[in-house]
Amino acid sequence: HHERPDGKGYPQGLQGDQIEPMALILHIAESYCAAITDRDYRVVKNRRKRYHATSVLHEFHKLGQETELSLLGLLIKTIGVYPPGTWVRLQSNEVALVVRRQESANRPIVAAFGRIGHPPLPRPILRDTSISDYRVVAISAPPKQRAMIHLSSLWASE
Repeated sequence: HHERPDGKGYPQGLQGDQIEPMALILHIAESYCAAITDRDYRVVKNRRKRYHATSVLHEFHKLGQETELSLLGLLIKTIGVYPPGTWVRLQSNEVALVVRRQESANRPIVAAFGRIGHPPLPRPILRDTSISDYRVVAISAPPKQRAMIHLSSLWASE
């Protein structure tokens, strides 16, 4: 899974179709996880892009071949452009946490915690980002103050 279609991987320097598709899938998934996770020996360089699936994956695979790019597209379609757990800012100036994806990979369901510069909401409100007033406009840091809830409860609310 460390092999790359351009032949710059290891241990054998395989190229293109010489690499098993499942190894490429694992390589892409592992690269994505590494890109969004701080490690003891490094900090994610651009925190604003940190959880934006499209940005992270394409930064690591800009020079990828067509097969690799089609796999990247499938991963983005599966996890969404804003995967669950991503903090975003909405058109309404609210900070929200992505809780699940929808049919459209770039329009998730989010839990809004309140407007920037205002007191936090007593509990998060689910928003549909396919509605223009609540569309995602940027990746965001978590709010400094927010409702005291177990975040895991947001994923249980179907």
